[in-house]
Amino acid sequence: MPDGMSHRWGIEMRILVAMTLAAGATSAGAGPAEYAFRWDPTQGGPGSAAAVVVALKLQPGKSKKYVVRYFDVVQPTTVPPGYKVIGRERGAPGEKPDATYKVRGPEPIPSELLAWKCPLTGVSESKAEVDVGFVGVSLPKRAFSVSCTVDKAALQPVLPAGYSATAKGCSSQMERTKARSSKVELKVEQWSLPKGEVAIEVSMEGSDSDADLERFRAEVVNPLLSKKAVPLKGSKSELGSEC
Repeated sequence: MPDGMSHRWGIEMRILVAMTLAAGATSAGAGPAEYAFRWDPTQGGPGSAAAVVVALKLQPGKSKKYVVRYFDVVQPTTVPPGYKVIGRERGAPGEKPDATYKVRGPEPIPSELLAWKCPLTGVSESKAEVDVGFVGVSLPKRAFSVSCTVDKAALQPVLPAGYSATAKGCSSQMERTKARSSKVELKVEQWSLPKGEVAIEVSMEGSDSDADLERFRAEVVNPLLSKKAVPLKGSKSELGSEC
C-alpha cells in the first residue's frame, strides 16, 4: 500500500473506532454491530438453512458457497491483553479467496485500538464493530473487533515483513443464504466443519442498540429456542480452527 494511502487508511480507521467507542459509551449512540445465533442441528433446532427459512418465515434470496480457512497468526506485541489476531481466507470453491486480518477481544474497548492500523497491503474493506453472540439462553456474549480485507488475495503475501501466518491444516465448507422478513434482513449460514460436524448460524447486521438487540431476540433467538436449538458457545473462528 502506498505511504499516502496507508496514512489515510489509518486516520479513517481511528475515526471509525473512535465513533464506535463513543457509541458504546451511551445507550443512545449506536455503533455498528453484528448479532448472531449458531447451533449444532444434531442437538436440536432446524436441521438446514432451508429449514431455518421455513421456521423463521423468511423470504429466501441469493445463496453462495465458500471455502473458509483459518490461520495461526504470530500475535504482535501491540495487541491489547485479552485480544487476539485472527487470520482467514474465504472464497468461492475454485476461486482466489479474500484475505482478512482481524483483532478481536472482549469489551470494554481498549484505548490502544484507537491507534490500530491495518497491516495488510491493498485493503479493499475495513470495519470496526461489536459482535453480539447468543451463546446461552439469556444474556448474549459481546466482543469488539477491528478488521480489514483484501479481495482476491492469499493472506501471507499481503502481510508486511515481520508478520507471519500459518494456515491451519483443514478448511470448512460454508453456504450463505440471504433472507428477509418484513422486519429483518438476515444471513443464514450452514457450515460443514473440519471434524465432520455441522453448524448453522443466523446473523443480522445492525446497530449496537437495545432496539436492535430486542429485534434480533424476538425475530431470531426466541423462535429458534422454541424449535429446540441449543446455542453453541464457540465462535466461527474457534469452530473452524479445530482440525
